[in-house]
Amino acid sequence: MRKLLVLFTLLIISISCKSSDDNIDCATVICEASSYYIKIIDSETGNNYVTENNITNNNITIKNTEDEAIYFYVVSTSNEDYNNTISIGLHTLNNESITIENLSELETSYSTTINDTNSCCPNILIEDFAVSTEYNYTFDYELNILTIYV
Repeated sequence: MRKLLVLFTLLIISISCKSSDDNIDCATVICEASSYYIKIIDSETGNNYVTENNITNNNITIKNTEDEAIYFYVVSTSNEDYNNTISIGLHTLNNESITIENLSELETSYSTTINDTNSCCPNILIEDFAVSTEYNYTFDYELNILTIYV
């Protein structure tokens, strides 16, 4: 009888301790904002232009097609891919005019799609990223990084 009681108790504990991540309450999840990043490289030195020239938020202006200011920030992180890049949130008005002190103005445009990940937070993918600028550039669709060579 004692063995049966112990087994029954262990069974109850085992059942009550099981939990499933399939039942996450999405109302309690905070999703990270989707962004793209601008990395500016000095063509002569190969160094980060933002770092070399002490560029801060005060030296940058970003506006949409309706001439409204768009929130951005200069990233400070130990991750070399993103350190001293300019982070810009993805918007429905997906055309930006970017002015950085001592550089020519940049015009960006892109389209986005939502990739259903069956999770609380959508995965927004950038497509057809284009830049109007006199500088050479590349766009890394995996990291969402626009690299401009000035």
